[in-house]
Amino acid sequence: MPREGLFLRNVALKSLRDQRRALVGFSIGIVIYVGFLAAFFPTVRDQAAKFDQILDAYPPALKTAFGIDSLTTGAGYLHAELFSAMLPILFLVYAIGRGSDLIAGEEERGQLELVLATPLTRRAAALQKALALGAGLLVLGLVLFATLLVADLAVGLDLSLVRLAAEVASLVLLAAACGALALAAGALRGRRGLAIAVATAVAAGAYVLDLVSKLVEGARPLRWASLFSYYDGSPAILHGPDWAGLAVLAGVAVALVGVAVAAFDRRDLGRA
Repeated sequence: MPREGLFLRNVALKSLRDQRRALVGFSIGIVIYVGFLAAFFPTVRDQAAKFDQILDAYPPALKTAFGIDSLTTGAGYLHAELFSAMLPILFLVYAIGRGSDLIAGEEERGQLELVLATPLTRRAAALQKALALGAGLLVLGLVLFATLLVADLAVGLDLSLVRLAAEVASLVLLAAACGALALAAGALRGRRGLAIAVATAVAAGAYVLDLVSKLVEGARPLRWASLFSYYDGSPAILHGPDWAGLAVLAGVAVALVGVAVAAFDRRDLGRA
């Protein structure tokens, strides 16, 4: 079978091939950024007394809201500098960008007809596209995990492998849930811009709700509605795996993939 025919019959492989440049670019960015921050940790650790004094002056609510536990331990430093802000942004940008493009983007460019001209059913094609999204996020998660292992050996972060793996898994699942939302929105309407807007608005709203719920007593009962509360409610890198949080994120991602598959199976292409 010709190579192009193989890729068209295996939509997951075709989708992975299409995102290879994005994967390489994001992987390089992760390696550079993590390496850059890890290089500063020995300086922070060597001045532990000064940094602890600075942290003691922070309002407790502010430290809770922004996940600042301790900057002088490897786990605390990584959580505050990486996992509480920048890494979620990077992973969400990738997931939402790819999720919105896999169906809606290809439909707008007129590429879906080529895929659907094969014996594949729409359900199978949508599932394989979701699989490609998950595989891409898994690759980024493995790159992040491997980079942090190398950083641990290089600068002595003293990380727990189990806690680190759980933290990376939680990040991947958070991104998968938001990426699946973009995929579902794109499958429902066939518009990439709309899919990006919906997923970005939900992700940003979830972050704000989680932040407000940490600062405002009256908002705490609403925290369950934020995806970020299941990612960062009990940070795995600090406290160990949060199995319930991981299960919720995985469940949301799977449910949204189901919505995407059903929507794509029923909708006429090119019709909003």
